[in-house]
Amino acid sequence: MLNNTFIHIQGIGLKKERQLWDRGILCWDDFFADKALDLWPSKKEYIKNRLAEAAEQLPDNPRYFSGLHSAGHQWRIFPHYRQSTAFLDIETAAFDGFENTMMCQYSNTISG
Repeated sequence: MLNNTFIHIQGIGLKKERQLWDRGILCWDDFFADKALDLWPSKKEYIKNRLAEAAEQLPDNPRYFSGLHSAGHQWRIFPHYRQSTAFLDIETAAFDGFENTMMCQYSNTISG
């Protein structure tokens, strides 16, 4: 999913991303290959530079993408880094005078 999204690039929102997909530009490689894309040369170069930077970060830097995606679109990052993702479940409650009871569970496996 991550190399199919463009919204991490400043100036590209959901509408522009959908327009790219509708034109057959479904991934970063498609953007590089499309010679007829109707964009200002400077804008096209800017996007190519951002995509090249993202491609360099893709193998092992989820934090790079986390900083570029809004909270509502963080889910786009997960599939690429699924195998190196840790899950932390924190439960807090107040019981019988213990005001800060906390239980943490860590898992490095995906169930289901």
